[in-house]
Amino acid sequence: MTELTKPARKRPKKRKARKRKAKERKAGGGPPQEATTDRATSTGPKWALSEPAAEEFASGVATAATSETASEPQTDGTNDARDDARDDARDDGPDDGRDESRDESRNESQARDDGRDDGRDDGRDGSQSEGAVADTAAAAFDQLYTQHVRFLTRQTFLLTGSRGAAESAVERAFHTAWERWPEVATDRDPAGWVRAVAYEYALSPWNRLRPGHTPEAHAGPPEDKAVLDAVLSLPPSYRRTLVLHDGIGLGLAETAAETEASTPAAAGRLMHAREAVAGLLSEVRDTPPEERGEVIGTLLNRVAAAQPVRSAPAWVVRTGSERLSRSWTRAAVGLTVGMVVAVSFTIATTERGTLLPEVPTTIQQLSR
Repeated sequence: MTELTKPARKRPKKRKARKRKAKERKAGGGPPQEATTDRATSTGPKWALSEPAAEEFASGVATAATSETASEPQTDGTNDARDDARDDARDDGPDDGRDESRDESRNESQARDDGRDDGRDDGRDGSQSEGAVADTAAAAFDQLYTQHVRFLTRQTFLLTGSRGAAESAVERAFHTAWERWPEVATDRDPAGWVRAVAYEYALSPWNRLRPGHTPEAHAGPPEDKAVLDAVLSLPPSYRRTLVLHDGIGLGLAETAAETEASTPAAAGRLMHAREAVAGLLSEVRDTPPEERGEVIGTLLNRVAAAQPVRSAPAWVVRTGSERLSRSWTRAAVGLTVGMVVAVSFTIATTERGTLLPEVPTTIQQLSR
């Protein structure tokens, strides 16, 4: 018979009986006395004890069982507590470590997520704040443009005598204002800043070469045409001083500051301009010298108010300014690249001697 077919061993019955008795002693606190008494008193084999000896034996057994049962539960309880503590420590130790590591990793990941969220929120807040600032700047520029574009165009018309040139100068001035808006927005007089730039463009010598600068047919009454002709006959600096002081109503010091001249120089230009206009217009000539400024101002305002004005919307001017800036940037980059290529080509041909040595030979052949 092989090992696989051998029957399992059976434990002896005596060992089972002993274990059962031990369990009964633990549960009941002592051995069953009736069975001992019966065994002692019953007729049996020759080794049966007499009654006194049986009683003595039973009492000794009971005392031993009682002491055994009294000591065994304490030991078992202590051992069980120790085993439970060890098992709990063995089980809880790794679990506590794992739980702590999990909590730490969870906290770290939560901190990372919070940092990312804070960064995103800061980026969103920054972009939103930048967008709000851009919207505020655009709204302020649009308001400035809407309030002053028509008056500035009419004032500039008095300097040029051409509506097209006046509109072009004012539009370019607002382009420049949008490009340098932080400077314009903090200026104490943004409209004066734009007016100064528009006058510079209108009176620039280069502006005369542009198409549309020539005076157009006068749109007002015939008598206003004489006033405009008298103003246009003045030198540009006198013309500008007269329009600023008598036409707009600026003080002498402000007029001198805007024309970049001293106050005595501005006063001298104003006096000569009034005398020149008085020599051409009878209305001014018949007026006392101290009142000529008011008369000339009335005439200038009447001529300017009669002129129609065409102005583009504010958003068109802003986008046009941005496109103009990009165009100038591209033109500057292209010019720089062209100059670099030309210089590099000249240096390369000079070092190789393939271009310059042939020039004298060619000249000699042509001279023959």
